[in-house]
Amino acid sequence: MTTLPRLPHPTALAGLLAALVLLVASFFGLPSITTSTQAADELPVVYLDAIDEARWSVSELSVAPGQTIRITNRGVTSHTVVIPDWGVRIEISAFQSADVVAPNTVAPGETYEFYCDVADHAQRGQSGTIEIVTADEAKGIRRPGQPVSPASPGVTLDMRDDLTWSTGELSLAPGQILQVRNTGVIEHHFVVDEWGINETVSAGEVRLVLVPPELEPGETFTFYCSIPGHRAAGMSGTIIIVEGTDALPALGGPGSAAAMRTADVEQFVPDVAMFGEGWSEVRAGNVRSIVPQWSQINVTVFPGDGIGVVFVGPSGSRAAVAVLPLQTSAIPTNQVDKAIDDMQFALMDEWNANSTSSVNLSNVPPPPGCSKVQRAIGIAGMNTLPAGMTVCQVRNANVAIFVTVEGEVGGRTGPEASDWVVTTLLDKFGS
Repeated sequence: MTTLPRLPHPTALAGLLAALVLLVASFFGLPSITTSTQAADELPVVYLDAIDEARWSVSELSVAPGQTIRITNRGVTSHTVVIPDWGVRIEISAFQSADVVAPNTVAPGETYEFYCDVADHAQRGQSGTIEIVTADEAKGIRRPGQPVSPASPGVTLDMRDDLTWSTGELSLAPGQILQVRNTGVIEHHFVVDEWGINETVSAGEVRLVLVPPELEPGETFTFYCSIPGHRAAGMSGTIIIVEGTDALPALGGPGSAAAMRTADVEQFVPDVAMFGEGWSEVRAGNVRSIVPQWSQINVTVFPGDGIGVVFVGPSGSRAAVAVLPLQTSAIPTNQVDKAIDDMQFALMDEWNANSTSSVNLSNVPPPPGCSKVQRAIGIAGMNTLPAGMTVCQVRNANVAIFVTVEGEVGGRTGPEASDWVVTTLLDKFGS
């Protein structure tokens, strides 16, 4: 019996590989990119947040060679961080983080540009500069609010229809992110006069508010709703500025509720027999396998990889089914809608959808079992076949089913065909 050589423990092997990567990057003077914490000589992490409306939390960074910059997307829109002179360009989806380690070859006194290259974000102000400082200078820099974990959900303030806030007193650190959420159906405003903040928050929406980094612990401010009568009815409160804390849990990290949340999605996946004669299954796996743009999908709304299946049929017909678990915690409606829209457009990436404007699909009843439905109609770009899509949020199952049909299924085309697939699936499994 031949004895095989004993391999290193996976943890030890991973450590060796990580050390090798850092050694190579250091030797060639390249920036190191990672999604986990890296420290150089115990230098503090420098935090940079991307915020919707094309803003950075900080536009001027002071960084030492080998120091980590942790970039977190705090909004629901995808952003990038680009540092041309370091050869860095990273796409960061909603609520995700990535680390960049400054090259060891940069020298104190040098400055470098960083920006977001999505659409016109840089032109609208999402750009800034990185000043290189010594390690001693980096350790002595006060970074207000930055000890707050950048991947944490931060502090949430709810607006209610009974004209109250979820709390009348907030303790916030300079540079921290406050999530203001409207949990009712009445529009409200969030106003802090001294900060120049006046955010309109419609029903189900959330707004991200940056606490000014220059504030000092001990300062107090009043927040209120400026809609006539709301402040007088009790919609006002106090913000107390405090020192930063690193006690908040990470969102979406290992062991978090979002990462651990799974749903039984397999019951909603069709088998090929459902489509009839001449159909075959050509691809199956997690949804990543059928959606190349998965990095742009909000993994907070969809905490699991789900299941994706692609079928082909006669005359070039094609059907794709993606089933994704939905996060069950109180995620604002606008974020769920945005995530579903992104997934829908990813599956329709090669469609010519110009015909959607001339077809009214809003009055078509949803398939039984769908608590909410979205539809689209278009033309499949490669073979000019009629195409339809149905997105079904399954009642009481916390699952979203995405179905696209290009060509014909059982004599049906367009949304009629994708609706039929959804209805058949839900009937089959009694949902």
